[in-house]
Amino acid sequence: MRKSEKGNLFNLFTSIISMFLVFSLVSTTIGPHLVTSSLISSDLISNPRYGITFPALETIEEMDEDAVIAIGSSIIRDAIDGKCISENLNDQNTNVFNLGISGALPYTEILQIPAIIKSNPELVVIELGPNGLFEYGENDTFKDEYIRFRFTINSIAMDNSDVGNWTKLIRETDREWIAFNNIERMELTKSYSQETIEDIFKSKFFEYSDLINYDKKYPVPGEKEWVEFIMSPFNFFEESTYLETKSEEEVNSFFEEIMPKVINETNYNPLAKSSLNHKSYEYMIDELTDSGIQVLLLALPDHPQTRNYFREGQLDNFNHSFNYFSKKDNVQALNLYWEEWHPSMFRDRDHLGINGRDYFCEQFSVVLNELLINDGDGVLRTPQESQ
Repeated sequence: MRKSEKGNLFNLFTSIISMFLVFSLVSTTIGPHLVTSSLISSDLISNPRYGITFPALETIEEMDEDAVIAIGSSIIRDAIDGKCISENLNDQNTNVFNLGISGALPYTEILQIPAIIKSNPELVVIELGPNGLFEYGENDTFKDEYIRFRFTINSIAMDNSDVGNWTKLIRETDREWIAFNNIERMELTKSYSQETIEDIFKSKFFEYSDLINYDKKYPVPGEKEWVEFIMSPFNFFEESTYLETKSEEEVNSFFEEIMPKVINETNYNPLAKSSLNHKSYEYMIDELTDSGIQVLLLALPDHPQTRNYFREGQLDNFNHSFNYFSKKDNVQALNLYWEEWHPSMFRDRDHLGINGRDYFCEQFSVVLNELLINDGDGVLRTPQESQ
């Protein structure tokens, strides 16, 4: 055996022993940082994107450039190509970050507000559409499980300084899924410790053995592509098209089948005020603006065929809510919801596809240039009073 080969084997052996000793000591209380990185890079959870929020905000805080941060659901995630928008801004010292998360609702997003404030962005874009204006019901297992999951993941990643005034909004039933101190954080971390150890071993040693199957999902903080990932996540996803590739007849059939099933759901039946989600919007907007950070409320359009199924006045409460929040100090509002964009711009009934994302990049770059140049005094499109 050549000397270099012996050296490589020795280094591998010592690394394994070192890691074994470390993990023997901390296997049940593995550091939240390691868990958070594994949540992003591996398949520990259904969608590694869920783990990005606090690592992304820490990265943004450390960067010298100005930042625009967009938060919201997969509607925001699918719409904003931060790299494209940044390249079209007059100020090339500003980066646009897309922190949209699948299933996100106002209540689930309040935990990140102190960290956003610490990152000191020029502007925060908050999704405000009909889908986030409902009240949580009792025994809603699906939403309760989602809240539990999101609060746990975010609690693992955040630190004590991120515990802010949002605690006043947390339902009693949800408090056990939030870490209010380091001890509680380590307790929540335990549930992912064993899987994280296995993932780290695989990531370190898969190149030495064909028996180890390891597929890295997304870049993690410190890696070359990390910043692009938190600006333009779709550059890292497999190309996903659906309605864009369908014939007109197939699209019609899709809506005829799906819309009667969903038209009475909370997404299309918003409340006017007082829900926990309304209170969450109130909190986010007030905390940001009180800290001197501009807020832009953004409602994105649905596929035009959804309009064929609305009852008269069905979304009046959305218009009312959007108007109310848009009149707050230091808040701008861009309501595109009632605009009719070409069907080819949509992947499904409420998410933009490739064409829509490109079109939105062009349109939104103009809006951001107005806002950033005029320090928030740009004139934007306002919501229609009734549809």
